[in-house]
Amino acid sequence: MALKKWFIVMVGILSLSTSLAQEEIYARNGLLKATATIAPSTMLNRKLNNVYLSGFAEYFFEDHLSVRGDILWYVDGLDQQPKFYQQNTALYFGLFYHPNRRKNLDPYIGFEPGMMISRLNLKDAQNNALGFQAIPSVSLHSGLTFYVWKYFNFYLDIQYIHGNAINLPIKNGRTDEFIFSAGLGFQLNCKK
Repeated sequence: MALKKWFIVMVGILSLSTSLAQEEIYARNGLLKATATIAPSTMLNRKLNNVYLSGFAEYFFEDHLSVRGDILWYVDGLDQQPKFYQQNTALYFGLFYHPNRRKNLDPYIGFEPGMMISRLNLKDAQNNALGFQAIPSVSLHSGLTFYVWKYFNFYLDIQYIHGNAINLPIKNGRTDEFIFSAGLGFQLNCKK
């Protein structure tokens, strides 16, 4: 219910911002964006929800293309037992396409290969905790940015992560999940 109220407030802020926003196109060559937020997720192969601290930095090297680096740091499994992760940090870097920029509105899609450094909440055959392992993964993004002013924006991002941990005492080591993030972002135009 709290998520529903939060969503209604965000829509209201975006609506108000639309009437106050300037007519400048912000998403263009030379734009540098960054943000950090708390991002809830839902795992697709397990009935678990996780919470991450999420952040990214993005640079537009063409009007419709940008490069972006993301970091996710696992915070908690929302008091669910048993948790799948004890610790998890993920790093991604990839290319984003911004197809139909309209003044302050910037939809996008993106592809980022990356790596998760995880310690899973599992025991081996001798009942010892598993150590850290590097899990190659890929991240797909879809989202929308609304530029309110030349220095800040609001964004909504849906991220799908696919990875597969190997050499586990269980059959299914897939780490697939959807991560939802939204909030306030900051930008700086580095070119005139």
